[in-house]
Amino acid sequence: MTRDLYALLGVAPDASPEAIAAVCAHKLAEASDHNDKVVLRHARDVLCNPVSRATYDMKLREQRNPAKQAPLLPEPEATRSEGSPRYKLVVFMLVCLLALGLLGWLWAKKATQPAARLVSKSTITVVTEAPRPADSAPLLLPSAANTTGVLNPETLYATVAPSVMVIEAVNGTGQTYGRGSGVVIGPQRVITNCHVIDRAASIKVKAGSTEHTATSGISDTYLDLCILLVEGLPAPEVKRGSAKNLQVGQTVYAIGAPQGLDRTLSQGLISALRETPEGTVIQTSAAISPGSSGGGLFDTEGRLIGITTFQTKAGQNLNFAVPVDWLDTMRTR
Repeated sequence: MTRDLYALLGVAPDASPEAIAAVCAHKLAEASDHNDKVVLRHARDVLCNPVSRATYDMKLREQRNPAKQAPLLPEPEATRSEGSPRYKLVVFMLVCLLALGLLGWLWAKKATQPAARLVSKSTITVVTEAPRPADSAPLLLPSAANTTGVLNPETLYATVAPSVMVIEAVNGTGQTYGRGSGVVIGPQRVITNCHVIDRAASIKVKAGSTEHTATSGISDTYLDLCILLVEGLPAPEVKRGSAKNLQVGQTVYAIGAPQGLDRTLSQGLISALRETPEGTVIQTSAAISPGSSGGGLFDTEGRLIGITTFQTKAGQNLNFAVPVDWLDTMRTR
């Protein structure tokens, strides 16, 4: 169910955008947790924008007053009358369907007969296989599991972990005051969450034992996605997937820097696909912690499907990632 943003802010549903903006500004000034700030910014952006607020209010009304399913109408008497043309048409169609089913069964039965019965005895050639030496290696057939593209955890980590960075936000005095994660999505381009680098005087990107200075590229604080430009970064870009065909229960892997521990791998499932005014958000049981923000959520083929963004501390394994598809809509909404 969509979270009640009015209750979260403690404002009335008819509150003006100015009043809502003032409440958000007050709460943001008091908030110290990054996740809380992300939620407050999200509430402000949705409720202070007339279009997104109207969409959000409509979804709230639909959830609170679900429409009752219309009762099925009884079939008209004319349809049930055995003498009516419509009844005869239905009977005719049923007979045709039964006949087609019978013909299909006979054809399938004929197709499964041994091939020798379909040719003349004079044309049959007997082929014998040469005996295999006793010490020869057994014939290996290709495994279907090897053609699906699914990677085991060890191979997946070795493939994508070199493309996951540690992001450090540095203040004006040169002190690091915040850490997060990032993923290489293009030549010298790294995606992360905007709240990781909020108010940073300079940004550092660490890849293993190497360190690079980054500059800000495209930033979309509404989606909490920022692209960093890192000159000289040699790390390869990851393969991109999509969140459009994800299913609940699907295995996923999160790689990031929880508590600054770079390139940490965790495995989990897609717990749910949550609808928000911006689109579908991925809920996962793959463990993330402070510092994981901006990291990658990957499917079993090593494709990037989401950016791990926040967790709910009130429960366990309530972790969320925004879909990688949002990269295509940054600053184009």
